[in-house]
Amino acid sequence: MKQYTKILIKLLLISLLFYATITAETPSISLVSPVDNTVTTKEKILIKGTVSNTKTLTLNEKPIPINKKGQFYIKEKLNNINRYNYFILTATSHSGEISKLARKVFYKVETKNKTKKPLIQLTSPQNNLITTSPDINFSGKLSGSSNLTINGVSVNVTQEGFFNFPYKLTKINDYETFYLISISNDNKSKTSINRNIFYRDKNLEGLSIMLTKPNDNYISSETIITFTGVLTGAKTFRINNIDVPFSENGRFSYTTTLRKVNDYNSFTLVAKNKANKTVSITRNIFFKSDKPISLSDTKPQSNPTYQIPEIIIKTPENNFVTYKNLITVTGKTKHTKELFINNRIVKLDTKGGFSEVFELETFGKYLFNIYAIGDNGLNTTSLLKIFRINETKKEILSETKKSPNQLNKKLQKKVSLNLAGADLRDIISILAQKGDLNLVTDKSLQGEIYITLQDVKIIDALDFVLSSQGMAYKIVDSTIMIGGKAALDQPSRLETKIIRLNNIKSTIMKSILEEYLVAGEVIQTQESLVILTVDSKKIQKLTSIIKKLDSEKVPQIILEAQILEITKSVLDNLGVVWSDNYGIGVDITETAGQFAYQSTLSGISAVINLLENDGKAKVLAKPKIKAIHGQEATIFIGDRIPYTELTISGGSVAESVKYANAGINLSILPEINAFTQEIKIKIIPEVSYINGYRGKNNDIPVLRTRKVDTTVYVKNRNTVLIGGLFNSSDSDTESKFPFISKLPFFGGLFKSQKSQTDQTELVIAITPQIIDDAFEESIPIPITNKKLIN
Repeated sequence: MKQYTKILIKLLLISLLFYATITAETPSISLVSPVDNTVTTKEKILIKGTVSNTKTLTLNEKPIPINKKGQFYIKEKLNNINRYNYFILTATSHSGEISKLARKVFYKVETKNKTKKPLIQLTSPQNNLITTSPDINFSGKLSGSSNLTINGVSVNVTQEGFFNFPYKLTKINDYETFYLISISNDNKSKTSINRNIFYRDKNLEGLSIMLTKPNDNYISSETIITFTGVLTGAKTFRINNIDVPFSENGRFSYTTTLRKVNDYNSFTLVAKNKANKTVSITRNIFFKSDKPISLSDTKPQSNPTYQIPEIIIKTPENNFVTYKNLITVTGKTKHTKELFINNRIVKLDTKGGFSEVFELETFGKYLFNIYAIGDNGLNTTSLLKIFRINETKKEILSETKKSPNQLNKKLQKKVSLNLAGADLRDIISILAQKGDLNLVTDKSLQGEIYITLQDVKIIDALDFVLSSQGMAYKIVDSTIMIGGKAALDQPSRLETKIIRLNNIKSTIMKSILEEYLVAGEVIQTQESLVILTVDSKKIQKLTSIIKKLDSEKVPQIILEAQILEITKSVLDNLGVVWSDNYGIGVDITETAGQFAYQSTLSGISAVINLLENDGKAKVLAKPKIKAIHGQEATIFIGDRIPYTELTISGGSVAESVKYANAGINLSILPEINAFTQEIKIKIIPEVSYINGYRGKNNDIPVLRTRKVDTTVYVKNRNTVLIGGLFNSSDSDTESKFPFISKLPFFGGLFKSQKSQTDQTELVIAITPQIIDDAFEESIPIPITNKKLIN
C-alpha cells in the first residue's frame, strides 16, 4: 500500500511540474490567412491559423473555437467597403498572459452605379499649410461636375475642368478653414474636401499658436472643453490668464469648463517668447444645453497640471525600406503610463525607453500606430510607415560590382513592390531611395494607387507608376524630375552650336535629329552645316550622335566586268562546262535561261584566257565602274545610230531625228556591308547590235538585244558569272577536191556539204571590290614607246 502511495505522489508532483511549465509559457498565434494588407473583392475573408499555450482565443472580442491541435478556422464578413477592415486576434493562456496579433484587409468593391461622385483634384494649397503671405490660390481640376463652391462662393470651372480661385487670408496667426463642395450635374451625388491654412506673422520671429481644436464658433453640448495644439518659439503660454504647461516640442492640452449656458464662452490664448513679443488668438465656444447646470459643474479647476505624453522614435526612420522580414522599433517616451504599437502592449524601461520587434510577413507597406497614454488620461499618437520589398540576386550583384555607367546601373536595379492604397509620393520616394537617386517633384504629384510589381527594373517601375497617373519624368545626372509632360519638355536654357559635316548629308542628319526636339528647339541646315538651337543639356548628347553618324563614310565599290561571247559548240568540243566547280551563288531575281555563278577571279580567268588565246572567245568589253552604296551607276559602250521618223498629223508631215543605241550597256545598284565584306548587287547588263533595217527607205535600224536583270550576293573580290544568254546562227560548209570535184557524173563523189547551226552564249564576269583605306586605285596608261616620262 505504501508503495502505491509513493507512486501516486510522484505522479502528482510530475503533473504539477508539467502544469507549471505549461502555464508559465506565453501564448502564441501563427496566422496562415490572411496576410497583412490583403486586398480582396470577396465579401468574406478566411481567418485560419494555429495557437499554442492558449486557453481562449477571440477575434475582435468574439470567441473563436479551437480544436485539439490548436487550429482555428473561421470566415468573417467584411463590412467596410473600399476601406480597411481591422481584425485583432487575442490569445489568453491558462495563467492569464495575453498575446495579440492584428491584420488589416482592404475590401475593394467597384460600384455599379453609373452616377459617379465628382472628383476634386486640388493641386494647391496643401492641407495645414503655414504661410507668411496673405495671398493664396486654390487651383486644380474638377471631374464629373461643373459646379464648385469654396466657402459658399461659386468658382468658375473651364470646359476641361480646371479652376483657379485667388483668396486673401484675414485671420493672422490663426487657422482659416475652407470647404470645397462640388455637386454632380444630375444633383445625385456630392463631394467635399477641406483645407486648413495657417497665416503666420513673419515679424514675430517664428512665434505662433497652432490650435488644432476646437474651431472658432464651435458648438458644444458638454460642460468640458479641451484645447490642444502646438506652440513654436514660445517661452510662456496662458489661456484666459491661466498658465498652461507645454512639452519640449511645443505640444499642449488644456481642459476647462464652459460657464455660460446657451451662450458663447470666450477664450483668449496668449503666447510670449524670450524677446517678450506676444501673439494671441481667440475662440468663441457656444455651450448648448437643455439641462440645468449646478455650480459645481461650472466651478473652474484650480491649479491644473497637465503632462502630455511624448513619443520619440529613434529607429527606424519614417518611410524606411527594408529587405528583411523583421523590424525593430526603438524609441523613448515621456510622461507615459502605457504604450501600444498596433494594439500590442509595449514594455517601457525605467527611463521610458522601448524596443519592440515586429515580423513583416509579406512584401508591401506596414503602418505602425504608436499610442501613448499618460497618467492623467491624456494621449499622443505617432504614425510610422515601413516598406518591405523583395531582394533579388541581381540587385545584390549590382551593389557589389561597380559599373562604368553608374546612372544606368542604378536604374537597372530590380525591386518588388506590393502596396495597397499607397500614396504616390511614397512609392516614388522608395524608388528614388533604392536607386540612390535625387528626387524633385511638382505639386501635381498626388493620389493613391494599388501596385504589385515583382523583380522589375527601377526605370520600368517609374514608367508603370507615372504613366498610370498621366505623369512624366526626366533624369538629369542622378536626379529624377517628375511633373506634367508639357512642363518637363520645356527647355530651361537654349544654346546654339554649328557643326560641319564631312560625309552625311545635312538634310538626312536633320531628319534624324528632329525626333529629339521639343517645343522651342530648332535645327537648321545649310549645305554641309547643321545649326542646333536646343536645350543646353542636350548639346553634348546631340553632338555625340552627329559625330557618330558623320564619322562613318559612305561605302564605295569599284566593279570590273568582262563581257564575253563564246560559241557553245566550241565550249562543248573543249569539254568546258559551267559546273559547280565554280560554286553556285545567290540569285535573288531569276530570269528564264540565265544562271549566276560565284568564284574567285583566278579560276575563271584561266578558262577565259584559254578560250581567248585559241580565238574561240570574243571579249566584247572590259569596263570598270565605281559606285556608291545605294546609288545606281551605268556605263554604255557602243554607238548611237540616228534615224529619221515621219509623223503625219492633219495633212502635215513632221520629221524628227531619233537614236538607237547599239553596243554594251551595264547598270549596277550596290548595297555594301563593310562589316561582313558582303555586297548585294542588282546587275542589268544589255548587249545589242544591228540585225537589219526596216522602214519605207530601209533606214530604221532593227536591234537584237540580249539583256539580264538579276540580283546576287557576292563576297568582296569574288567573281560572279552570269550566263545562259544564247544566240543562234546558221552556216553551210562545202568541202571538195580541186578540179576532180568539177568532173561531170563523178565529181559529186569528191565533195561534201555540211549545214551547221551555231549557238553563241553571252557570258558576263563581274568582280566587285570594296574601296577601303587599304585600297589603291590604279588606272592603266597605254605607253606607245619606251621613253622615260617625268
